Amino acid sequence: MKLLIRVFLLVLTAIPRATSHLLKFIQEWCGVFGKQAGFNAILSAYQQTSQSFFDKLYISKVDIAHAPKKLTYLDIGARGGLIEVVKINEQLFEKTIVVEGEPVEAKRLREKGHLVIDRFLSDKVGEAVFYDVTECQGASSLKQPPGPFFDLHSYGTDNDYYKLHERYETFPVETSTVDLELERLGVERVDLAKLDVQGCETDIIKGMTKVKPLFWVIEIQYFPMYFDVPFGVDIVQEMHSRGYVKFHDGCKSYREGIVQWSDGYFMPNWTDPKGIALIKGDLARWETLMRMFAQHKLLQFIKRKLKLTARPVPA
Repeated sequence: MKLLIRVFLLVLTAIPRATSHLLKFIQEWCGVFGKQAGFNAILSAYQQTSQSFFDKLYISKVDIAHAPKKLTYLDIGARGGLIEVVKINEQLFEKTIVVEGEPVEAKRLREKGHLVIDRFLSDKVGEAVFYDVTECQGASSLKQPPGPFFDLHSYGTDNDYYKLHERYETFPVETSTVDLELERLGVERVDLAKLDVQGCETDIIKGMTKVKPLFWVIEIQYFPMYFDVPFGVDIVQEMHSRGYVKFHDGCKSYREGIVQWSDGYFMPNWTDPKGIALIKGDLARWETLMRMFAQHKLLQFIKRKLKLTARPVPA
């Protein structure tokens, strides 16, 4: 069976290699006629579309018999709905907490039966300015648009969409922290957290000192669309300092082959004392999440590396 799989994957690998040579020839041919930029834009769109297929290989549906403990999910910036890995494993979650500071959206989520935190979150309790992109609510933020690399995003066929970010209204809001809001709800543990808050991700992470999720899915702006937003590499370093390691980039957006933003998947770093403490602190839930994110081989490797007692899996 393993041999058949290897042969099959070898054939699949050969196809994109041949395709890449063909595309390179077309790209150079387009360059002769001054159309290389247009070709690159089409290629970036193709990369983004094909990436969504491969992202599905990084999530799995886990049998409830393989999950002895239920999980808690925290979704910060839940306007787009629950992420796919949670949707297909909904039976494994005992609590789903969604965060949405905009009153209309918070009401809609509450009516759906979710446990809702209807406050704007940051690194501290205080006040901030909310930038309401009225024509594109999903782009609204506590960070000011359009940011320093906005021009990288706002050209091409989707130019009209990005230009909406330039038209916004402002109003003051009160901010809180994840730690404080979860304490108010009586929630002591979060196993999986998603952050998609238009550039405020690092601020919210810094406001989480008591709650330490096992896994994270964080939107990373490699080239910030808002002001006062760290580069993607800075977020990765911040997470690394907290004992996590990025193992996948999902839902990538490209421009001229450059990754503009992606959803970074983070797990505990098994080579760091902080990461090891997270793993050993809740081994059963860590195993479940490793399976949910399709990290089966790495799961066994880390168990051997850390000399963890293997939990018997039901037949």
